[in-house]
Amino acid sequence: MREGRLLAEESPGRLLQIFDTDTLEEVFLILSKRQEEGRLDDISSYPVADDQNNCMVEMMPYTGSTVSVTSTVATMEIGHGSQDILTTKDKRRMPRKRLDGNRVKALMDKNWKQFYRNVTGIIFLLTFPIIQISVFVKAVGDDVKSIPLAIVNDETMATSCPNFDFKGTAVPYDDGCHFSNISCRFLTYLDHPMIHKVKYDDVESGKQGVMRGHVAGVLYMSNNFTAYAEKRVDKGKDIEEEDLELSEIKVWMDMSNRQIGQAIKYKLIDLYRHFQEDIFSDCKFLPGFAKYPVNVDFYYGHEDDTFTIYMLPGSLITIMFFMGAMMTSQTIITDRHDGVWDRSTVAGVTSLEITLTHFLLQAAVTLVQVSLVIITAFAVFQMEYNGQMWLIFLIVFMQGICGMSYGFWVSVIASDHSMANTILTGIFLPMMLLCGLMWPTEAMPIGLRYFARSLPFTISIEALRNVSKKGWLITNPGVYNGMCVSLFWTLLFGLVSVYLIKTKR
Repeated sequence: MREGRLLAEESPGRLLQIFDTDTLEEVFLILSKRQEEGRLDDISSYPVADDQNNCMVEMMPYTGSTVSVTSTVATMEIGHGSQDILTTKDKRRMPRKRLDGNRVKALMDKNWKQFYRNVTGIIFLLTFPIIQISVFVKAVGDDVKSIPLAIVNDETMATSCPNFDFKGTAVPYDDGCHFSNISCRFLTYLDHPMIHKVKYDDVESGKQGVMRGHVAGVLYMSNNFTAYAEKRVDKGKDIEEEDLELSEIKVWMDMSNRQIGQAIKYKLIDLYRHFQEDIFSDCKFLPGFAKYPVNVDFYYGHEDDTFTIYMLPGSLITIMFFMGAMMTSQTIITDRHDGVWDRSTVAGVTSLEITLTHFLLQAAVTLVQVSLVIITAFAVFQMEYNGQMWLIFLIVFMQGICGMSYGFWVSVIASDHSMANTILTGIFLPMMLLCGLMWPTEAMPIGLRYFARSLPFTISIEALRNVSKKGWLITNPGVYNGMCVSLFWTLLFGLVSVYLIKTKR
């Protein structure tokens, strides 16, 4: 057999007799040359060498024979090396079809049976994306809770004031406003899920608690804090520096964990703003007097949006990209190691047909996976979105296909599963850090930013974010640019893979 075609079907001894040769390699060379010249006929009519009479005798017809040559061995000259003969293709030969419907159908049937018989693999492929997106939604991006904060209140020596009544804490009069026990009033604003108040007797012990990791910070209000706060309001620019300092609420934070430190810092500022607005409202001051002189409104999104909403587009795309890459690379490498690819090629199947059938089946699996993660994120966990759902689905699905193409490239350059896993995991972390999933690309140096935007899914993540948060349509450049990038990388990985396969053959 050569190039998927049967050259001859006879016993070794009969072939040696027919061609009057000493080795089967010479027989194969003769048949291969005849195949190149397009002159393979019925072997049954071929004469056989008679060593006893030193002549040629005619063979009786043999019904088992299928393919042979026409001319006599006596006229057959073997004067060239096999490389000279077999590497020169005759242009008169009919080219083999690159795609044959019957072969594609047979391969699809084979791939489907391999797929559904692997029950463990099916469970993994269908449940792992759901687990990933579920863990992400529940574990990432929400506000921190119950962070211990040391409270040192020299005015009341308490972290809370039981049965505290707001009435009488801020009483207006002609020239100003009289405060009473406003330290207790402020402590009631700290009854927030983010903060767990811990009483300390003095500032030094509170700082020791921070140093030992018992609390995340220390909040201190001085003795006679209420009186100094009243002076701050009444005297304004004429207040003395010492009184101004004693009217402050001092906080020392542990910023070794920046996320927790920043969250507590901004929450304290926000709670104090609400506290001050309520105090000034009781004092009959103008409603906007306690507000910041910068009025910020929101065109897209909301002030209380969690970081989960920002990270969700990147999570959907990275999950599907690397699921597609892992699925494709492992499947094709397994076929190669088990010899399925080589046996299929010998049987006349082209590499294009093998690749295409794998692609079709895995694209169907990707379609199911994308449906599952979209349903989990937006239907089960009720994640907010403003754009068209079909467009969200399309962007994520295109990234899944791009990941499949990337996995195909990995399967071509990797010799085994270990090498493929090394490539996939080695590239995963840098791409995830650079794509804007966890931090905006605008924070990167300019050169690194351009490099990050050239990666397969950086612009696609921005496109998905523009659709889900801003409601942009496919006609917007911020959307279709991401889809074009996905298509470009899909074609690039695919074409490079096909080229490498041809060069390796």
